[in-house]
Amino acid sequence: MQQHLALYAHKDYLDQNGYLKSPALLKKHSFISFADLVPRIPVNKWILDQIQVKDAVLKANDRQVLQEAILGGLGISFLFKHEAQAHDQLIELFPP
Repeated sequence: MQQHLALYAHKDYLDQNGYLKSPALLKKHSFISFADLVPRIPVNKWILDQIQVKDAVLKANDRQVLQEAILGGLGISFLFKHEAQAHDQLIELFPP
């Protein structure tokens, strides 16, 4: 089974903080990160390359915690697409 990850933010967060037109702007936004970033995992490598993880507003390894933080408008993070699709207020950033 394939599971697809994408970056998401709540509509209210983007309304308050601005919509992103490119990944380069992520450093100006609040990012919610996985706590344990093993570089050999592609999404973790991307996070380490693109984000100042030390500045993350929240770090957690529990997907439910990450999802609740995004739904609460705390910031931007990765979610599985099938989980995000259940919430109309989540907006995928930089879709393929």
